[in-house]
Amino acid sequence: MKKLIALIMFAFLLFGCSPRTLIVEEPSKRESPYTYTHKTDWWLLWENEEGKNFIDLNSIRYSSGGKVEVWLKGTVTNKGKDTERSIRKQMGVSTKGLENLSYRIGLFEVDCSNRTTRIVENFNYDEKGNLIDDPVDYMWTRAWRDKWQYIPPGTKIWHLYKYLCQ
Repeated sequence: MKKLIALIMFAFLLFGCSPRTLIVEEPSKRESPYTYTHKTDWWLLWENEEGKNFIDLNSIRYSSGGKVEVWLKGTVTNKGKDTERSIRKQMGVSTKGLENLSYRIGLFEVDCSNRTTRIVENFNYDEKGNLIDDPVDYMWTRAWRDKWQYIPPGTKIWHLYKYLCQ
């Protein structure tokens, strides 16, 4: 009888007290100064009258030598288009296609060791999500591909640098 009671107690402790479902705790999340946009996988970095800029946190890739690659997305308002048009005119660059520009997606590289950044790729899209084939922007990106720019303290890019590198 004692063996039967011991067996029942063992079975109860083994199966009766164990949880029937696996409980998985949510992993702790890194505190972020950015606002999550629930409609997409992009996190809001900053917003002004010319548009909104987002970061894809899943795209952050750290490489050797203290460099980080990250995809950024920027929506463009009418004021943003006007500013871009003005800059292009001053530079003698075509403004063709700006009327259809809705947003950009670009791959940026940040050199944490030297506090510099550069554009690796840049793609422009219209409101329907169609790629705007803009050879001017393609050439512009290629011209700046190897041009590292210093990141001035206190700028929006500075805050991105601090988030990615520190």
